[in-house]
Amino acid sequence: MDQHENRVLCDSTTGIANQRAFSQRLEYELNRAKRYKRALSLMIMSIDDFHSLGATYGSASSDEVLKRAVAVVQQYIRNTDIPARLNRDRIAIIFPETTSATALLVAERIREKLSADPILDDVPDLRVTASIGLVAFPSHAREEHDLMAKAIEFLEAAVKQGGNSVYNG
Repeated sequence: MDQHENRVLCDSTTGIANQRAFSQRLEYELNRAKRYKRALSLMIMSIDDFHSLGATYGSASSDEVLKRAVAVVQQYIRNTDIPARLNRDRIAIIFPETTSATALLVAERIREKLSADPILDDVPDLRVTASIGLVAFPSHAREEHDLMAKAIEFLEAAVKQGGNSVYNG
């Protein structure tokens, strides 16, 4: 991948795939799962109260929280899994050839690790939590748009439950 391609497909703050690259990879991995009749799971995570973090600690701190959250995510996923930043406060992970039950274990580990450790060096008592929506192909949806919609619906359900939770239907 050349420098231009890297800038076009990577999020400049976190270094992971951006929304454009994510959409391309989700389409590819979903087609592969259909063709070979394999499982695929999709997780969408948002940092709880992310907007108030920025208001309280500043945008540089918000960026640092995202970088740390991505570092936690990368501790628990395989090199074949695809993390991406979808927007300001949402991170997605495509889990190729992964059942919902297995992805749920990973999602819970990520959620627990995030809430357990201080997230900012200069604010040692600050803990962040995350809400996570988790869906699987083919049980929750069979098409890309429907899978994304269901993952967002499940993310919103996790937020409505008070946050700091994983919801997978």
